[in-house]
Amino acid sequence: NKKEFEVTSISSGLNLGTIQYDDPKTIKDSLEKNDSDQWAKKSVEERSEILNNIANAIEEEPYELMFYLINEAGKTIQNAVDEIREGVDFLRYYAEQALKIIEERELEGPTGEENKILYSPKGRFLCISPWNFPVAILIGQISAALSCGNKVIAKPSEHTSILGYLVVRKFHECGVPLSALELILGDGLHGDMLTKVNSLQGVAFTGSLPTAKKIQSNLIKYQDQIIHLIAETGGINCMLVDSSALLEQGTDDVVRSAFDSAGQRCAALRVLCIQEEIYEELVEMIKGNMIIQKVGNPNVFDTDIGPIINIKALEKLNKYIENCEIEGFDIFQASETSEKNYLSPT
Repeated sequence: NKKEFEVTSISSGLNLGTIQYDDPKTIKDSLEKNDSDQWAKKSVEERSEILNNIANAIEEEPYELMFYLINEAGKTIQNAVDEIREGVDFLRYYAEQALKIIEERELEGPTGEENKILYSPKGRFLCISPWNFPVAILIGQISAALSCGNKVIAKPSEHTSILGYLVVRKFHECGVPLSALELILGDGLHGDMLTKVNSLQGVAFTGSLPTAKKIQSNLIKYQDQIIHLIAETGGINCMLVDSSALLEQGTDDVVRSAFDSAGQRCAALRVLCIQEEIYEELVEMIKGNMIIQKVGNPNVFDTDIGPIINIKALEKLNKYIENCEIEGFDIFQASETSEKNYLSPT
């Protein structure tokens, strides 16, 4: 019943390997049988040291992750470097924060009373991460949970399964027990099934709002206790440019925010508001900058904009542009791209 898939680079078409989805029929029983508290029994100092060791290991040898960020996730070289830097920052941040949080502290209270606060691990967290930041967000989710002594089920996006595996393997190599960090490879159906596992005490999710609502519904329906859900679902990023702005700087900020990562991030610029007096000049500068952006294979290091994550997403974007044209919007596209995975700045 296990599904196997050949993985090819969305950037170059290079064969990257084979992934195998976990069998949904055996996942639930296997996870619910894991009652190990080996990780929770480690001191916070030990856990913090392991997380810092993972950060050191990634910094010393980032090249495998960078290769797959470029080829499995379609990142440019600069985006890949930035993402690894963010992942390392998460590890060091949560390692440090855990040392502060776990300390027993005295609270203010009435004379004659002694009130203290201390924290203990909640149990097991399910971490569901997206394909657009497959290293940084996955590391952030699982390191936050692990730093406080919780066990973790990691479920990366099906579009970046190899990167998910590499991240989890790095945690295991640096001292996180297998029983404390379990990896599940699969698609949305696997994620849906995991939210129904009875041994959950929390879920961390980054992705779409409809999926977050489905997770919330499952937790209410299938869990016999209140389960904490941490959901990051994006929004609409706006920019305001008035006449006091340096237009060259504004142009650079607009193009980077809108088209970096091919616009495939929740913080990508979606609404630009320009003061009327500078509107025409700024729009012309933005168009000129869009034209010189190099779209293509990010294995070529002077590439500015990489590929769209898959054909379905590209078709959705092209359909949106087509509908805008039908509705009478004035469409400017820097150039036409014939390559199947790419879209010119629009």
